[in-house]
Formats: sequence, structure tokens, C-alpha cells
Amino acid sequence: SSVMLFATALAAGACPLGQRLSEPWPRPCIQNCSNPFEHSRWDSWLSSHVGSRVIKDGVRYATVNYGGDHTDLYAYLDSLCSVDLSTLSQKEYFALMMNAYNAGAVRLIIEHCGDDCESISSVSPRWDRPIVVVGGRTASLDDIEHGAIRSDPKNVMSGTLVGAPVGHSFIEPGLFPVDPRLHVGVNCASRSCPDLHTEAFTGDRVDEQLDALMRAFLADETKGLACAGSSEMKVSKIIAEWYADDFQGQFCDMSCFLREYGPTDLRCLSDTNVRISAFAYDWALNSARAAGGVVALLIALCK
Repeated sequence: SSVMLFATALAAGACPLGQRLSEPWPRPCIQNCSNPFEHSRWDSWLSSHVGSRVIKDGVRYATVNYGGDHTDLYAYLDSLCSVDLSTLSQKEYFALMMNAYNAGAVRLIIEHCGDDCESISSVSPRWDRPIVVVGGRTASLDDIEHGAIRSDPKNVMSGTLVGAPVGHSFIEPGLFPVDPRLHVGVNCASRSCPDLHTEAFTGDRVDEQLDALMRAFLADETKGLACAGSSEMKVSKIIAEWYADDFQGQFCDMSCFLREYGPTDLRCLSDTNVRISAFAYDWALNSARAAGGVVALLIALCK
């Protein structure tokens, strides 16, 4: 029963599963930061709750009342609380921060959106709501994306991560102000977002993981990249509008980046004067219930 699962979660030191935490924020997910840091618990949650492709199969966000078991999620969030950032390499740091963002977004949906939720846009506040504790510091999704990953100096978390590696691009040192591939690493729980990766990012594999995600995203003609004739292309708003500056590097502009990671058979990519416009952005939740209805709910109940 849900009561038994709730009691089990408390005994394990985790937040009440499926229960929305009361205000005021911020507060740590877990008080004692007792779990050792490792990405395997996030890997385990992803393998149980994410389909082979988000848009096709959906993310099974279901709360405990709908058969959702999020013990691994909360154990992972707990482990982030006590991680010593000063011991991480640059790539380990970025892998951790992308995992923290995605786990935090999942927690936000589970606790504040509900099983009938249609969009993360219905959660308020969402981007600036403290949702994760990393290295002892409470952080929102904006803190992680813009302060820890993109290093926006206006952000509250910028410069506060003691021991964080210097420099925020490793695609090629100095090529871009930030690594543009990071935009496929973080997932905003919406259908037009790049697909939520089905495994945890790790420092030793983060380059190949981000390369694969970027190529998969740009190969998706419904939200990533598509030709609209031989001299016009449609691209995600993430690339064309919201974070366009991140794709304008010192030696490679946006078109150059798209040619590097986009499908080789698209004619519009060979036109150096191609016009770029943006897809409409679908903020509908990338959930299994939205994607698969009753079938997805039955899958969640049988997990």
C-alpha cells in the first residue's frame, strides 16, 4: 500500500515519496546527507522510468499513489547533498551538474505537478524553486543551468561552488563561450526538450554521451532540425533563439555547428546562406501518461 511505501521511504531516510513538500522553501530533500555519492542510483531510476525515446514512450513520473517507486531518485538526491566538488575533474563536474538538474526536474514534477499534470508550466515557481542540494548548497534548476553549468555571472549560484573547475567548455578549449552540447544534457520535462538521456552522465563518457544526444536531437525533424526547402531550415528555439549566443563560437558559428552535428543528407545544411527559423515549442509534459494514456499507466502500476 502507499502507507507501507511511505513508511519504507522514511525508514530509508528519504523524503516522503509522492508527497508534495510544504512551504516554505528552501529545505534539503534529506536532512542527514547520509548516502555515499554515486551515479548508479540515478541510472537505476532512469532504467525503470524512461522509455527508449521520451516522445515515443514517455517518462513514468507516476507518484506512489499510481505505482511509482522513487526510492532510487531520492537516494541519488541525498547523495548529491554531501558530494565534495573540489575532488571532481571538469568533466565529472559537468556530468554531475547535468544529472542534478535532470533529477531535480523529475522531483519537481513528482512533488509539485501531480499525476494529472499537463505541463511543467503549471508549477509555480518552477525554474527558481530550490529543489536540489549539491555539495551542501540548496539550488534551483536555474541555479544549476545558468550558475553552475553556463556560469552566468548574474546568477545567484555563480562563484559559490567551492572547488568547482575553472572554465565551462570542453568541446574544444576556447572554441565556444560555453559548451553548446550542454543544452541537450539538461531536460526541462517537456516534449520539445531534447530527450531525457536514458543513463546517467559520467565524467569518463560525457563527451561521447553529449555528442550522441546532440546528433539524435538534430536528427529529429519534429523538434530538432529540419529543412524547409533548400535554403531554409527550422531549428529548435533552444538553438535558434533562447541560447543562440552559446552556438556562436570564436571560430565556428551556428551554421557551422549544425553542419558538424546535423544529418549529413540535409541539403539546407550545405547552403552557407541558409535562413534559420525556429520550431514552435511544445511545453506539454514528456510523460508516459501524456504519450501513452491508459497503457502507460498500467505499465507504471506493474513496475
